[in-house]
Amino acid sequence: MERVNIVHLRMDHLRAASAERKGMYHVAVARYLACLEQVEALGDHRARRYFAGRLAHCYRTMGFEEKARRYEAIALGAYRTGGSGGL
Repeated sequence: MERVNIVHLRMDHLRAASAERKGMYHVAVARYLACLEQVEALGDHRARRYFAGRLAHCYRTMGFEEKARRYEAIALGAYRTGGSGGL
């Protein structure tokens, strides 16, 4: 298992949430993707669903419905991936 620094994960999460509140969805997506990769390395399925849900919301707000649906499926537990890069 890859080693994940929980402090870096928390900082990425705070940056993503702040960017989302400010309407800077492109920044929020980048940070949430980093979070998703980190929690996948940890094997934390609840956190994985949470960050996938945030990504779905951001993509939907940006008008990327297809990407939103993909991440929404993860958030709802519809399927698993080995990493977020293929989404």
